[in-house]
Amino acid sequence: MKNIIFDWSGTLIDNQHAMYRAVRRIFYDYKKDLSYKTFKEDFKQPFKIFYSKHLPGISQVKIKKKFIKYYLEEKTPGLITGIRKELIKLSKNNCKLFIFSSHPKKILEKEISKNGLVNIVEKYIGEVYDKKNSLKKFIKKNKLSLKNTYYVGDMVSDIVAAKIARVKSVAVLWGYQKKKTLKLENPSFILHSTKEISKFMK
Repeated sequence: MKNIIFDWSGTLIDNQHAMYRAVRRIFYDYKKDLSYKTFKEDFKQPFKIFYSKHLPGISQVKIKKKFIKYYLEEKTPGLITGIRKELIKLSKNNCKLFIFSSHPKKILEKEISKNGLVNIVEKYIGEVYDKKNSLKKFIKKNKLSLKNTYYVGDMVSDIVAAKIARVKSVAVLWGYQKKKTLKLENPSFILHSTKEISKFMK
């Protein structure tokens, strides 16, 4: 049996614009602007690095509260086109599916429920702000075989976390970071379209 752990934002759910609008509102609160270009280039994990760079001296606790408030005022994003079909295929093909995300737990639960994934996903966890140190613990806690476990994500931090955890890293190109950036970390595999997910896992 294969264990497939997915990142959430940008990997399964199409929330880039909702994220941007919420983060931009935080910037406005502190009399700053944020272009979409800067957001795309600089928004990375751990997120405190991004905020420390652009909003130095602002409490991370305050930023988190503001983000949750503003993000929840956005319309609940849908899954990336084709993702649901691929997840169903994997589930029927004897794969255990997990979600491992930095998204606030309250938001993650709402989005998983709204998008009908409750009965497809084995387990999910949110508010993981440092994946490098947490993915390995998650895998150990759930007694997942390293040999048969894959971590799928759209950011460099996802690839690095997978390598530290000693599982296969799968980079997707429809998310937050570009192919050029992801390739620099030498992921085990690169997927160009959502249709490749179930085919890749056969």
